[in-house]
Amino acid sequence: MYGRGARTVAALALVAALTAVLAGLASCSPAPPPAAGAPRCQPESLPVRLSAPATTSYHVSGWLCADGSPRVVEVLIPGLTYGASYWNFPLDPARYSYVRAATAAGFATLAIDRLGTGTSSHPPAADVTATSEAYALHLIVQRLRSGLPGHGRFGTVVLVGHSYGSDVALREAAAYGDVAGVISTGWLTAGNPAGHLQVRNSYDAAAPDDPKFAHVSLPDGYVTTKPGTRGADFYNTAYASPAVIGEDEVLKETVTSGELASVVVPIPAASTRQIKVPVLLADGQDDNLDCSASLPGVSCASAAALIAREQPNYAPAACLQAFVLPKAGHSINLHPDAPQWFAEANRWVRAYVTHPGCAKTS
Repeated sequence: MYGRGARTVAALALVAALTAVLAGLASCSPAPPPAAGAPRCQPESLPVRLSAPATTSYHVSGWLCADGSPRVVEVLIPGLTYGASYWNFPLDPARYSYVRAATAAGFATLAIDRLGTGTSSHPPAADVTATSEAYALHLIVQRLRSGLPGHGRFGTVVLVGHSYGSDVALREAAAYGDVAGVISTGWLTAGNPAGHLQVRNSYDAAAPDDPKFAHVSLPDGYVTTKPGTRGADFYNTAYASPAVIGEDEVLKETVTSGELASVVVPIPAASTRQIKVPVLLADGQDDNLDCSASLPGVSCASAAALIAREQPNYAPAACLQAFVLPKAGHSINLHPDAPQWFAEANRWVRAYVTHPGCAKTS
């Protein structure tokens, strides 16, 4: 009996030891797969130049996300002091991720870090302008149309911009005519000068003076927003989540002197009148940079108000459409009802890009 008991104790000890080993292996195993609803994404590094005659090559980092084999790809261009994470926000992505909503609707997305931000190249600050970024974006569009490894060719490319990223998208569409549509968010040809001035006053003299960039080697002429200013500048703080505003501060990026020199208010409309593909304007009702309840003709109260303001600056071929997200500030993606605008973007792409409807409505 004693020997059998000893063997039983030994067996139990072996089981315990194996259990411990397996637990240790589990702790070293790869991270679990993405949460349900998260699209498949892969990093891309895309070679670009700043102009046709330029010989210096830079790269733009992006994240190509898709489910299945979509033929429509949306290139997502963030605004000043934002990176690609604006489009695939890490907090509560079911609510705040444009990427997740678009891929669930059957479209591919390529969210980029513009030149001078994130893991993309950081050229001399004066060289990074709306014109040079539009050319770089053109090269990216051409690359998508000719094909990327693992994805093949994308027959239909749509540009989706936020704020200054919309300016770059509209310039690209006007100059090169190689996209099927443009969604412009937080960017109107007739903005609110006081709101733009407020944001300008929020930039520091130099990005390295900000704790986030203190250990990053940046060329002269790169600046960022002063700590604590993003809430008042980019949000309806009575409506937005404090946690989202806090994460925005953590994720903020830089802006160059060349980009700041590119921003003119009101924006010259000569280029937007050259756009011959459908355009959707989307804005927050309380966007401080575009809207003012007290200034005549600067209302964002409704889609009709945006159309009335902007229609003269677009050709009929743009088949101009508009959407206003109630209570949202400038960073429309990062307000609680953002899924409403994501759904409108998906509807618009289907109606005016994949199944063009301009002839029925213009």
